[in-house]
Amino acid sequence: LLFDDCLMGSIEVAAEVSGLAYYAVVSETIGWSSNLNYSHVLGMLTDDSGMNGEEAARGLVQMEHLKDDEYYVTQCVAAYDLNRTAELLVAMNAFILDLYESWYYDATGMETARLNADTFDLNGDDLVDLYQMVQLSMLYCSSDEMNLTGRVVLDMLDPANASPVVLMFRNTSSADFCHGMSVYFPEEADAFDDGYY
Repeated sequence: LLFDDCLMGSIEVAAEVSGLAYYAVVSETIGWSSNLNYSHVLGMLTDDSGMNGEEAARGLVQMEHLKDDEYYVTQCVAAYDLNRTAELLVAMNAFILDLYESWYYDATGMETARLNADTFDLNGDDLVDLYQMVQLSMLYCSSDEMNLTGRVVLDMLDPANASPVVLMFRNTSSADFCHGMSVYFPEEADAFDDGYY
């Protein structure tokens, strides 16, 4: 599944499309119409008709022409193994329960983590890199349990680990904090939109 569109590299989108495809190529940030040359895409796919879905996804990420733009905080593209999405959601649920417990007893840590997270959504500061947000939460919240559940999530987002969801990502200097997957996390609690989530 190739998303030639902006802001499709999120855990929410992965959860929605995981039953529709095995692999996805996405942009966590703003995308550009010049990212892909479709004659090259078709050439890659027809030149090696024996390539599997993962190889195709990785090849597409490699061939994308990334645009570095500070104003739009671009760009990061990634390949996902959607077969692992359910495991990521289980890991995220465990992490979120620990994050909620930490916030319940002392909201300062989670609020500090969110305020320190970089954002890239031009419609507001609602989207953050999931890997960075988990790391910051582990840093600012004092919870041994959350450090354990957070580590499981980080491992699933790290292409260097065995069987990750994020198979690979590429980013530019303007989006060097991005690791390939975002999460909807508004800066202000009253800005949460049930329609988005």
